[in-house]
Amino acid sequence: MTRSFMAIARGDWHSAIDYHLFGPLLFVGFGLTIVHIIWELSIDRNLQVFYVQWLKRRDFQLALLISFLGYYLLRLTQIIPSHHI
Repeated sequence: MTRSFMAIARGDWHSAIDYHLFGPLLFVGFGLTIVHIIWELSIDRNLQVFYVQWLKRRDFQLALLISFLGYYLLRLTQIIPSHHI
């Protein structure tokens, strides 16, 4: 994941996806979280947005966990090969 983030910082999105499929998604998620928190702090109230409700849903959390662990298992078993070692 760290190598994926570093590739994004260099602007190399293709390598970032090769390093870790969820790297760019997590990077964008972190960016949105930072913007969201700064916005809430600047207006001094909680924002009611759709993605916060999604993140609170147990089935959505479980789907994310299964997706991440499934991808990790596929990488460990070399079903999805890692091109950068």
